[in-house]
Amino acid sequence: MAVKGAIAAVAEQVCGEFSRKAHPSRTIRIGGRPFESTDGVDGGGRCQEFARECCQAAAPELRTKNWWDGSAASSERLLKRAKRRTRKPQRGDLAYMDCGIYGHVIVLLGDGRYAENTGGARGPGYHIGRLADFAGRSLRYYEIITRSAKRPRIILPDGRVCDCQAEVRSDGRTWLQLQPLWAGLGRGIDASGFPDEIKLQ
Repeated sequence: MAVKGAIAAVAEQVCGEFSRKAHPSRTIRIGGRPFESTDGVDGGGRCQEFARECCQAAAPELRTKNWWDGSAASSERLLKRAKRRTRKPQRGDLAYMDCGIYGHVIVLLGDGRYAENTGGARGPGYHIGRLADFAGRSLRYYEIITRSAKRPRIILPDGRVCDCQAEVRSDGRTWLQLQPLWAGLGRGIDASGFPDEIKLQ
């Protein structure tokens, strides 16, 4: 998928830039998003910030998502709640793992490689490595961008057309987002008890 590839490309570019010209106060911008050198910053990495900025630089629509939190562990909980877990990771997906109380996240680059921001022995700072670095550790994979499906058009009772977003997720099922439908039904409709999405067989 083009967007997933763009996420991985941003991660590679950032790591490449800082590996060539690392400087504690240096900042670069890619896709309108800032990436700062974190060498020596608080003795730790900023893995979740790095993953977030890579995704948002590649796909501006992801800036409005509420999946991003201050730590990898809390962001993983939000992604899990949003049903973004996948068992078939691809280039541009994210991998989370247990690491202290905050967790750790990396960006998958494909061909067994990953990109990260870390304060650990592999860093500190931005780093590209091989997944073999995490041998013996449990990695949990999440897809930020899913494959798009057709946009179903629903005719409302008054004749108006409502476009609903559908997407094909990693389980092969198609999920239909219902928020536009509830909004299209308009005044007098209390949708608080309605589902936000349904799974089509």
